[in-house]
Amino acid sequence: MIGKKILATIIVFVLAISTMTIVGADRHVEEDGSGNALWILSNDGFGSQALNLTCGETLTFQIVNNSLTYNDRFKLGVWNGADWVALKTASGSDGKADRWGDLSIDFHVPGWTELDANPVTAKGDDGLNAGQWNISLFKYASTGLGDRVWDSVNITIQIGNLYLLKFFVSGQEVDHLIYNKLYTVGTFEAKIYNWTTSLILASAGSYSFDAVILNYTGNNNLPNSGYAETTITDGIYTPSPAMKFGDDVITTDDKEKLFWIHVYDSANASLNSTIALPVLLDVDLTLPSGKVWGDTFKVEGALLDGAGAGVNPYAVRVYCPVDGDYALVREDGPGSYDTDGVFSTPNIVTGSGNGFGAGTWYVGTYITGATGRPDMSHEPPYVAGFIPYYSFTV
Repeated sequence: MIGKKILATIIVFVLAISTMTIVGADRHVEEDGSGNALWILSNDGFGSQALNLTCGETLTFQIVNNSLTYNDRFKLGVWNGADWVALKTASGSDGKADRWGDLSIDFHVPGWTELDANPVTAKGDDGLNAGQWNISLFKYASTGLGDRVWDSVNITIQIGNLYLLKFFVSGQEVDHLIYNKLYTVGTFEAKIYNWTTSLILASAGSYSFDAVILNYTGNNNLPNSGYAETTITDGIYTPSPAMKFGDDVITTDDKEKLFWIHVYDSANASLNSTIALPVLLDVDLTLPSGKVWGDTFKVEGALLDGAGAGVNPYAVRVYCPVDGDYALVREDGPGSYDTDGVFSTPNIVTGSGNGFGAGTWYVGTYITGATGRPDMSHEPPYVAGFIPYYSFTV
């Protein structure tokens, strides 16, 4: 059994199955008339705000109806208003159909270079709105694009952020910060990247940015934060003074929140991005080790803040795969575990007849009705109100 900590990702995008119908979704599964999945579009969650993708972030397009020929190669293309232009396939993605005739291909959201226009204010067709561009699947060609595979696969993505941000703590890339943890000046950095068919740190020449952190309650600055910074010319936003998302900022019982960093060109505020900055718990988990199907085990650990104190308004849940879906295995809390945040699920008995399934299991926090809480329902096990922190295999 292998345990893995899940780096929480926040993903949001707008998807269309035709150029006339926009569907808001975090993860879109297109089905046939019988409810069978045909294709799926999702992204890596790197910091999009609701209804907006960011130039350069990674999307994953999947064909899941066994309709392709084994080992054939493919690319994604975007209509820039005049022609179909190849999109950059992400490193490590070969674009080949597997032996079952399915495909999973990672590619980057286009930017100014591919679209030959402002990705946020321009549009790919007269029938679309600003920032909307159609993409489709093509056969592979060494340069440009081969033949279009299906005219019916015409997906409209919504781009709303020009600049991609990556977060670092003490030089290590992270995708979230910890509730009630003190980040001294210089510990936390947000690096600003421009997409030009590769990510370039926006640090030289004409780049100059202003930045501010927005609260989880809406697009307003953090109270008493002083975290605004102007004239960023090295491409790195370093908030000052020391930063801590504690109870003076997070005033609700739920401490898992989505904050935002808004960066904009110092000379032209319309050139900007608003990128999600999740604040989560420090979850210390003891995963079952060496267990196989048929064994009995518990899941134990603690929900902590950045100072090591317990946090306990949540239920801790365990989910497992069952018949192509996911089922709740066990729940501890809220209120049933210690004020120090320590939890332990009742015994979990695997094996036939217990209603569980072998595969990847997920452990995380659950609460409903919370304001500003990250929505992870686009990630397995696809449960609203649940944030998966760890996974393990049974």
